[in-house]
Amino acid sequence: MSFVNLGRLYYNSTMKAVEFILDLIFPKICQACGIEGSYLCTNCQADIEPPVMFCPECDKPATLGAAHPICLNKNTPLNSLMVTAKYKNRAVRNLVWQLKYNSAKNIAEDLSLVLTDFIIKNDLLDFFADAAVAAVPLHKSRLSLRGYNQSELLAINLAKKLNLPYGRFLKKNKKTPRQVDLEKEERKLNVQNSFIFNHELKPAKKILLIDDVATTGSTMLECAKILKQAGVKEVHALVVARNKR
Repeated sequence: MSFVNLGRLYYNSTMKAVEFILDLIFPKICQACGIEGSYLCTNCQADIEPPVMFCPECDKPATLGAAHPICLNKNTPLNSLMVTAKYKNRAVRNLVWQLKYNSAKNIAEDLSLVLTDFIIKNDLLDFFADAAVAAVPLHKSRLSLRGYNQSELLAINLAKKLNLPYGRFLKKNKKTPRQVDLEKEERKLNVQNSFIFNHELKPAKKILLIDDVATTGSTMLECAKILKQAGVKEVHALVVARNKR
Protein backbone atom coordinates (compact mmCIF):
# COMPACT_ATOMS: atom_id res chain seq x y z
CA MET A 1 0.00 0.00 0.00
CA SER A 2 1.38 3.41 -0.96
CA PHE A 3 2.14 6.18 1.54
CA VAL A 4 -0.68 8.23 -0.02
CA ASN A 5 -3.23 5.47 0.56
CA LEU A 6 -1.93 4.89 4.06
CA GLY A 7 -2.31 8.60 4.75
CA ARG A 8 -5.88 8.61 3.49
CA LEU A 9 -6.70 5.52 5.56
CA TYR A 10 -5.24 7.16 8.66
CA TYR A 11 -7.14 10.39 7.99
CA ASN A 12 -10.47 8.61 7.43
CA SER A 13 -9.98 6.48 10.55
CA THR A 14 -9.11 9.55 12.60
CA MET A 15 -12.15 11.49 11.37
CA LYS A 16 -14.46 8.56 12.14
CA ALA A 17 -13.00 8.37 15.64
CA VAL A 18 -13.50 12.12 16.14
CA GLU A 19 -17.11 11.91 14.91
CA PHE A 20 -17.77 8.95 17.22
CA ILE A 21 -16.45 10.86 20.23
CA LEU A 22 -18.47 13.96 19.29
CA ASP A 23 -21.62 11.85 18.97
CA LEU A 24 -21.04 10.68 22.54
CA ILE A 25 -20.37 14.18 23.86
CA PHE A 26 -22.97 16.01 21.77
CA PRO A 27 -25.40 13.50 20.22
CA LYS A 28 -27.75 14.43 17.37
CA ILE A 29 -30.73 15.52 19.43
CA CYS A 30 -32.91 18.48 18.49
CA GLN A 31 -31.86 21.32 20.75
CA ALA A 32 -35.42 22.64 20.86
CA CYS A 33 -37.63 19.57 21.42
CA GLY A 34 -35.26 16.70 22.18
CA ILE A 35 -36.19 14.42 19.27
CA GLU A 36 -33.28 12.27 18.08
CA GLY A 37 -31.89 12.37 14.57
CA SER A 38 -30.77 15.96 14.02
CA TYR A 39 -29.54 18.97 15.95
CA LEU A 40 -32.63 20.92 14.88
CA CYS A 41 -35.66 18.99 13.65
CA THR A 42 -37.79 20.14 10.71
CA ASN A 43 -40.70 21.23 12.88
CA CYS A 44 -38.55 23.30 15.23
CA GLN A 45 -36.66 24.78 12.30
CA ALA A 46 -39.99 25.93 10.81
CA ASP A 47 -40.86 27.65 14.10
CA ILE A 48 -37.77 29.89 14.03
CA GLU A 49 -38.67 33.53 13.53
CA PRO A 50 -36.23 36.26 12.52
CA PRO A 51 -35.82 39.32 14.76
CA VAL A 52 -36.44 42.93 13.84
CA MET A 53 -33.66 43.86 11.43
CA PHE A 54 -31.80 47.13 11.11
CA CYS A 55 -30.14 49.19 8.41
CA PRO A 56 -26.39 48.44 8.55
CA GLU A 57 -25.56 52.15 8.29
CA CYS A 58 -27.98 54.10 10.50
CA ASP A 59 -29.04 51.16 12.69
CA LYS A 60 -32.74 51.99 12.37
CA PRO A 61 -35.36 49.29 11.63
CA ALA A 62 -35.35 48.19 7.99
CA THR A 63 -37.13 45.46 6.04
CA LEU A 64 -34.79 42.46 5.67
CA GLY A 65 -31.98 44.60 7.05
CA ALA A 66 -31.69 46.54 3.78
CA ALA A 67 -29.73 49.78 3.83
CA HIS A 68 -32.04 52.76 3.41
CA PRO A 69 -31.62 54.61 0.07
CA ILE A 70 -30.27 57.68 1.85
CA CYS A 71 -27.74 55.47 3.64
CA LEU A 72 -26.63 53.86 0.38
CA ASN A 73 -26.08 57.37 -0.97
CA LYS A 74 -23.63 57.86 1.91
CA ASN A 75 -21.61 55.04 0.34
CA THR A 76 -22.23 52.47 3.04
CA PRO A 77 -20.55 49.31 1.69
CA LEU A 78 -23.12 46.81 2.98
CA ASN A 79 -26.39 46.62 1.04
CA SER A 80 -28.16 44.60 3.71
CA LEU A 81 -27.60 42.69 6.94
CA MET A 82 -30.13 39.86 7.19
CA VAL A 83 -30.64 37.82 10.35
CA THR A 84 -32.39 34.44 10.40
CA ALA A 85 -33.00 33.90 14.12
CA LYS A 86 -33.17 35.69 17.43
CA TYR A 87 -30.02 35.25 19.50
CA LYS A 88 -32.28 34.67 22.50
CA ASN A 89 -33.46 31.47 20.83
CA ARG A 90 -31.80 28.97 23.17
CA ALA A 91 -31.53 26.16 20.61
CA VAL A 92 -29.95 28.36 17.94
CA ARG A 93 -27.56 29.99 20.41
CA ASN A 94 -26.44 26.60 21.72
CA LEU A 95 -25.88 25.24 18.21
CA VAL A 96 -23.81 28.27 17.20
CA TRP A 97 -21.67 27.88 20.32
CA GLN A 98 -21.15 24.14 19.81
CA LEU A 99 -20.22 24.67 16.15
CA LYS A 100 -17.77 27.43 16.97
CA TYR A 101 -16.10 26.15 20.12
CA ASN A 102 -16.78 22.42 20.50
CA SER A 103 -15.61 21.06 17.10
CA ALA A 104 -19.14 19.85 16.26
CA LYS A 105 -18.71 20.62 12.55
CA ASN A 106 -21.78 18.60 11.50
CA ILE A 107 -23.95 21.32 13.05
CA ALA A 108 -23.13 23.49 10.02
CA GLU A 109 -25.42 21.29 7.94
CA ASP A 110 -28.42 21.93 10.22
CA LEU A 111 -27.76 25.65 10.61
CA SER A 112 -27.30 26.05 6.85
CA LEU A 113 -30.86 24.74 6.51
CA VAL A 114 -31.99 27.65 8.69
CA LEU A 115 -30.19 30.06 6.34
CA THR A 116 -31.67 28.35 3.28
CA ASP A 117 -35.15 28.44 4.76
CA PHE A 118 -34.80 32.18 5.35
CA ILE A 119 -33.91 32.78 1.69
CA ILE A 120 -36.86 30.70 0.50
CA LYS A 121 -39.44 32.13 2.93
CA ASN A 122 -38.54 35.67 1.92
CA ASP A 123 -38.70 34.95 -1.83
CA LEU A 124 -35.03 35.77 -2.35
CA LEU A 125 -34.08 32.84 -4.58
CA ASP A 126 -34.38 34.85 -7.78
CA PHE A 127 -32.68 37.87 -6.21
CA PHE A 128 -29.58 35.84 -5.38
CA ALA A 129 -29.65 33.67 -8.52
CA ASP A 130 -26.65 35.56 -9.94
CA ALA A 131 -24.77 35.83 -6.64
CA ALA A 132 -21.67 34.08 -5.31
CA VAL A 133 -21.43 32.99 -1.69
CA ALA A 134 -18.51 34.02 0.54
CA ALA A 135 -17.65 33.70 4.22
CA VAL A 136 -16.03 35.98 6.75
CA PRO A 137 -12.48 34.57 6.91
CA LEU A 138 -10.37 33.66 9.93
CA HIS A 139 -6.74 34.60 10.40
CA LYS A 140 -4.45 31.65 9.67
CA SER A 141 -3.39 31.41 13.33
CA ARG A 142 -6.96 31.04 14.57
CA LEU A 143 -7.82 28.74 11.68
CA SER A 144 -4.89 26.51 12.62
CA LEU A 145 -5.95 26.47 16.26
CA ARG A 146 -9.63 25.67 15.57
CA GLY A 147 -9.04 23.51 12.53
CA TYR A 148 -11.86 24.99 10.47
CA ASN A 149 -13.78 28.20 9.82
CA GLN A 150 -17.35 27.75 11.06
CA SER A 151 -18.60 30.55 8.83
CA GLU A 152 -17.06 28.88 5.80
CA LEU A 153 -18.77 25.58 6.66
CA LEU A 154 -22.10 27.42 6.80
CA ALA A 155 -21.37 29.22 3.52
CA ILE A 156 -20.32 26.08 1.63
CA ASN A 157 -23.40 24.17 2.79
CA LEU A 158 -25.67 27.09 1.86
CA ALA A 159 -24.06 27.46 -1.57
CA LYS A 160 -24.69 23.77 -2.29
CA LYS A 161 -28.32 24.01 -1.25
CA LEU A 162 -28.92 27.12 -3.37
CA ASN A 163 -26.78 25.84 -6.26
CA LEU A 164 -24.59 28.94 -6.11
CA PRO A 165 -20.81 29.22 -6.50
CA TYR A 166 -18.72 29.58 -3.37
CA GLY A 167 -15.43 31.47 -3.32
CA ARG A 168 -12.80 32.53 -0.82
CA PHE A 169 -12.98 36.14 -1.93
CA LEU A 170 -11.49 37.48 1.30
CA LYS A 171 -8.42 36.79 3.40
CA LYS A 172 -7.73 38.00 6.92
CA ASN A 173 -4.22 39.41 6.86
CA LYS A 174 -4.03 40.77 10.41
CA LYS A 175 -4.43 38.91 13.68
CA THR A 176 -6.86 40.80 15.90
CA PRO A 177 -8.30 40.36 19.39
CA ARG A 178 -11.69 38.61 19.57
CA GLN A 179 -14.58 40.94 18.76
CA VAL A 180 -16.70 39.44 21.54
CA ASP A 181 -14.43 41.04 24.16
CA LEU A 182 -14.76 44.57 22.77
CA GLU A 183 -17.25 47.43 22.84
CA LYS A 184 -18.88 48.90 19.72
CA GLU A 185 -16.32 51.58 18.85
CA GLU A 186 -13.45 49.25 19.73
CA ARG A 187 -14.85 46.64 17.33
CA LYS A 188 -14.74 49.09 14.41
CA LEU A 189 -11.12 49.96 15.09
CA ASN A 190 -10.21 46.33 15.73
CA VAL A 191 -11.17 45.11 12.25
CA GLN A 192 -9.96 48.10 10.25
CA ASN A 193 -7.51 47.04 7.52
CA SER A 194 -7.59 43.43 8.70
CA PHE A 195 -9.01 41.96 5.46
CA ILE A 196 -7.75 41.88 1.89
CA PHE A 197 -9.34 40.74 -1.36
CA ASN A 198 -8.18 37.44 -2.84
CA HIS A 199 -7.04 38.55 -6.28
CA GLU A 200 -6.77 34.96 -7.44
CA LEU A 201 -10.54 35.26 -7.95
CA LYS A 202 -12.51 37.66 -10.10
CA PRO A 203 -14.96 39.82 -8.15
CA ALA A 204 -18.55 38.65 -8.50
CA LYS A 205 -21.28 41.14 -9.35
CA LYS A 206 -23.23 40.26 -6.19
CA ILE A 207 -21.97 38.49 -3.06
CA LEU A 208 -23.90 36.84 -0.25
CA LEU A 209 -21.56 37.12 2.73
CA ILE A 210 -22.05 34.57 5.52
CA ASP A 211 -21.16 34.63 9.21
CA ASP A 212 -22.49 32.81 12.26
CA VAL A 213 -23.25 35.76 14.56
CA ALA A 214 -23.18 39.53 14.15
CA THR A 215 -23.20 42.01 17.01
CA THR A 216 -22.47 45.56 15.89
CA GLY A 217 -21.96 44.55 12.25
CA SER A 218 -18.45 46.04 12.18
CA THR A 219 -16.84 42.93 10.71
CA MET A 220 -19.41 42.66 7.95
CA LEU A 221 -19.05 46.34 7.08
CA GLU A 222 -15.27 46.05 6.84
CA CYS A 223 -15.51 42.93 4.67
CA ALA A 224 -18.06 44.64 2.44
CA LYS A 225 -15.80 47.67 2.08
CA ILE A 226 -12.95 45.50 0.76
CA LEU A 227 -15.27 43.64 -1.61
CA LYS A 228 -16.69 46.88 -2.99
CA GLN A 229 -13.18 48.30 -3.49
CA ALA A 230 -12.35 45.18 -5.51
CA GLY A 231 -15.29 45.78 -7.84
CA VAL A 232 -18.22 43.89 -6.31
CA LYS A 233 -21.43 45.83 -6.99
CA GLU A 234 -23.60 44.51 -4.15
CA VAL A 235 -22.75 42.86 -0.83
CA HIS A 236 -25.55 41.33 1.22
CA ALA A 237 -24.74 39.81 4.59
CA LEU A 238 -26.63 36.87 6.06
CA VAL A 239 -26.03 35.62 9.61
CA VAL A 240 -27.61 32.92 11.73
CA ALA A 241 -28.25 35.31 14.63
CA ARG A 242 -27.45 38.78 15.86
CA ASN A 243 -26.46 39.51 19.43
CA LYS A 244 -27.20 43.21 19.08
CA ARG A 245 -25.65 45.70 21.50
